Amino acid sequence: MLEDLDHLASRVQALVQFAESARADMTQQANAARAELARVADAARAENATLAERLARSEEENRQLRRLLTVARDRVDDVLARIPDPDALRREATEENANGTA
Repeated sequence: MLEDLDHLASRVQALVQFAESARADMTQQANAARAELARVADAARAENATLAERLARSEEENRQLRRLLTVARDRVDDVLARIPDPDALRREATEENANGTA
């Protein structure tokens, strides 16, 4: 019986050591996973910041291009406004011919 108790005590001791070892391994794995997660989160934040900067730059470039387009449209409209209307010129010439003033 004493031998059985010694055997049981040694088994319990082995199980305790196994549990402590398993806990240490799991703690180490959890810490490694946390560190990896933190690394990935930092990388994601850095990439997000880079993308936000690129987006802001692109939006500013788009605003500038829109302003240039507006200026160009205004110039084209101004030039087109100075070109006589060919239909109006034709009508005027036809009217002058009809009135005999040509």
